[in-house]
Amino acid sequence: MNATSVDQVEFRWQPGKDFGPVAYSTEDPRIRHAAHLILPMATLPQGVASGHRSLVYLVLPGDGLATIIERSSDPDAVALSAGSPRAGGGRHPQVARALIGPYATVGIDLALACLWQGLDALRLGDPPGQVTYGRTLARLPAGEHEELLRAFRARAGNRPQPVRGLSALVAAVLRQPERPLAAMLPAADLQAPVQGGYLRGLRFTAAVLLRGTGCAWRPSFSTYEPAQGDDRGGLQPHLVFRAAHAHAGAPPTQPREENRIALWEEAEAPADECARVARCLVRAYNELGGTGLAERLGPVVSQYRTLEARLEATALSLRQYAEPSVSAYVFPVQRPAPPAVHRVPGATEPVSAPPAADDGTDETDGMDGKLLAELYRMLPTQYDDGFFQLVEWICAAAGRRVRVPEAESGQIVEYLNLVDWYADRLTGHYRELAASRLAGLLQPLLGTRLDSGQPMRWLAGRLSREDGAGVWARAGALIYARLSDPREAAVLADRLVPELLNRLAEPRHETAARPSAPRPVQAPPGLLSDAWRRPVRVPRWLLGGLVLAVVVLSAALAWW
Repeated sequence: MNATSVDQVEFRWQPGKDFGPVAYSTEDPRIRHAAHLILPMATLPQGVASGHRSLVYLVLPGDGLATIIERSSDPDAVALSAGSPRAGGGRHPQVARALIGPYATVGIDLALACLWQGLDALRLGDPPGQVTYGRTLARLPAGEHEELLRAFRARAGNRPQPVRGLSALVAAVLRQPERPLAAMLPAADLQAPVQGGYLRGLRFTAAVLLRGTGCAWRPSFSTYEPAQGDDRGGLQPHLVFRAAHAHAGAPPTQPREENRIALWEEAEAPADECARVARCLVRAYNELGGTGLAERLGPVVSQYRTLEARLEATALSLRQYAEPSVSAYVFPVQRPAPPAVHRVPGATEPVSAPPAADDGTDETDGMDGKLLAELYRMLPTQYDDGFFQLVEWICAAAGRRVRVPEAESGQIVEYLNLVDWYADRLTGHYRELAASRLAGLLQPLLGTRLDSGQPMRWLAGRLSREDGAGVWARAGALIYARLSDPREAAVLADRLVPELLNRLAEPRHETAARPSAPRPVQAPPGLLSDAWRRPVRVPRWLLGGLVLAVVVLSAALAWW
């Protein structure tokens, strides 16, 4: 089996042998072993009607293989033996055709394309249900699937038909990606091709954010499974679509633990971060299509490695698709109070109070606060030298006490929180000057919010976190030194200094809480101390050598 080959296996029912493989395209033992592994999922569920079609996609652990299984109930399937007549019903119409190949070739996109067009869209040779026992099937030609994949990906660029309950499915996957999931649909809907809409939506939303995070999410599915009482055990897909009706048979002996999502109900989803991001993703997917959404999520996936960071960055990137009532600002925008009104005795109309005196803390002549906000907004788009040029200009503006207007700062602060204010990048580039640059990024955005509770709690909490390089702690001290308003400096010190003292007072290790008794200091031995009077053993060969050296030296001196 080469790197691009895709093999075929057909499964049929035979009298006396039950349901199993009847035809292969290869003698490769890996393919034949894989066929036995997937046999439970290739077997059609009980109770399927004539004309049934469902599709299963499985990733085989440890083998580097994946399989696409198309199951069907075909009354026109050829008889394999005289004991399996067409008439009389039974299991004769049950047919399953499997494509088995390397995971890099038989991927999730090919599985969704086959769900969309069917295996008939590929040049399989003998169609499913029309082969006899022991016949050698054709191997799928190399590159045969490329045309179908191109058609599927081109279709992904179009706006999809919205499906009900997709955001609940996406949220469930994001909330517990490692846990198997059952999407519940009415039995009538399971026979219709609605599962493709859910699977494509999941492919271009949650699956993109989960890629490369190391979680236990596996892109495998089955478009039709009965209630759990009829589970056949063995290798099962991560996501299955089940009938919603209650099962009247015996309960399963070893049911797998899975989360269940009722897709036909408009049940209120949990109000958590996963649900909020899922609604943003689905709205963006319905408007932009899969390709357009992938372009929006590409920078998020490339820049962040953990799912938590990707969720926060996605909420920021897709904030225009969030509900209007949801506010993700860390520092709430405070609207300026209306000017105070004073009444002059004898006057009929109120007059405004005179403007307050300039205390030297407002913006000085030079860069405008809105222009400074544009510098902040350019940070995510720049790398290397361009990024650090922006940092230098922002820090220079901070030195001139330029502040970003409150109406402009909310989104900027939200984004910088997601990237931890680029502390790691600043440390790697500036080294000992990183704290100064971090303070320069912070100061123009704090503004007059130092006297409000939420920003101070956030700032104190961030400065109190473990920081190996000490960049955040030093940045807080630098901001305090640069504040020209004594009131703002006092507010900052009153909140940060007690936090610092409490943190330093905490014992780092158990030995620090119980220090050992100091050892007494010992003076060096004097000339008359006992240390110089102790006998010392000298080897005889050393004494003989010394005597011989003295004799030779004396003879040489006498001769000279």
